[in-house]
Amino acid sequence: MQISAAFQQAMDALKAINFKDLERTEELGRALSFKQPVDLIKTIYDDLVQVFENAELLRLPSNQEQQITSLANNLLKTAQRIREFTFQGNEANASNQHKQISSDVESLNQQDLNLLPILIERISLLKLKPSEFQDQIAGAQQSIKEIEKIKNESSKMKEAAERALKDMRDSFGKEGALISVTDFGKQAEEHKSLATKWFWGSVSSIAATAILVILLFIGIFPSLNLAREGTTYPLIIQIVVFKLVLLSIAYLLVYQSLKNYKINKHLYVLNKHRQLTFSVYPFMTNATNNQEQSNAIVVQAAKAIFEPGTTGYLDGDGNPNPINLTEIINRVVDKA
Repeated sequence: MQISAAFQQAMDALKAINFKDLERTEELGRALSFKQPVDLIKTIYDDLVQVFENAELLRLPSNQEQQITSLANNLLKTAQRIREFTFQGNEANASNQHKQISSDVESLNQQDLNLLPILIERISLLKLKPSEFQDQIAGAQQSIKEIEKIKNESSKMKEAAERALKDMRDSFGKEGALISVTDFGKQAEEHKSLATKWFWGSVSSIAATAILVILLFIGIFPSLNLAREGTTYPLIIQIVVFKLVLLSIAYLLVYQSLKNYKINKHLYVLNKHRQLTFSVYPFMTNATNNQEQSNAIVVQAAKAIFEPGTTGYLDGDGNPNPINLTEIINRVVDKA
């Protein structure tokens, strides 16, 4: 491409422009500044510079060279119009003139997009030396082959590592399951034995309480009879308090025996359930080769083992406190 004198002159003039000052933001304010049009002008100028500096690489028809020169001249004229724009004394026409300049800059930008980017891409390709380009392509292809080889080897190593990890995890899981099965089994048997003892303890305490009630209220002990002659109010209070203390102790024994029975029965059922879960856990994890399904089984097994469960032996709604003896005595004294 031959650089004409007109193109050379237009580029020299554009090179001398200070695009920052051309925005005139401080002078005209944001409403009438030319920041956006000047940004487009700077973009078009950069494209023209690339074509101008690499013109010897291009072979263009004369009409295309004229279009490039015309674009440079029109860009210079538009920049001059922006520089000559005034607001004071021109308030009536300033807004329309500003819009017209912005529209003309947009039109020049469209001309630039239709003409220069294609030439810039052609320049980039022509700058590449064919021999060096071929060497780069060959090197890139060799690198791609090496990367594919490394990728395949890494994939094989990953599969082997995953198999080894799965085997190790299965082995550890089985060993841990066997240990846990034994421990939970021992705990279940201990709580079963304690539950049996506390059951018979509860039966014995209930029977003893029944016998105590019968002995206290059938009058077998004359000293505890409230209807005998010579009974005074202080003596009545003493007898009543004594009977209440005995009944409260008996109730406490019954309550605590039943409570311990239910706690140990509850723990027996839980540990038996955990023992069963650990017993079937290895078979369930080995039932599938899908890692996601195996992980889901492990999660559900962990929930069944470690989350506190309900068995029906413990009732959280009941009041676990025995009779408040102090409150009963205070009420009896108040009435007396």
